[in-house]
Amino acid sequence: MVGFPKLPLDVMIKNKLTFAKKQQKMAKGENVSFNQRMHKPIHAKDMIAGEKGILLVDEFLFPHGIYTLQDGVFSNESLKYGYDTIAKFIKLTDLQAQ
Repeated sequence: MVGFPKLPLDVMIKNKLTFAKKQQKMAKGENVSFNQRMHKPIHAKDMIAGEKGILLVDEFLFPHGIYTLQDGVFSNESLKYGYDTIAKFIKLTDLQAQ
């Protein structure tokens, strides 16, 4: 594991969301106290995951994905969409076949 493996999952997710927001602000040209040259992506598909709305926690080196739901949106359709998005991204059907 990388970093602080004893952090609770919610803290890891919060840290990753904060990092992603800073990257978005930098892409817009806003002034952010952040040195991107020091960041080395842990996961090769980190950028692709971000485009699909999936978070990859740097501390987890196994296939995973976290799909964040909007506040108050907990319908069956939104949960199924999140699951299907992650399952396709990590190729869950391929992993089950092995």
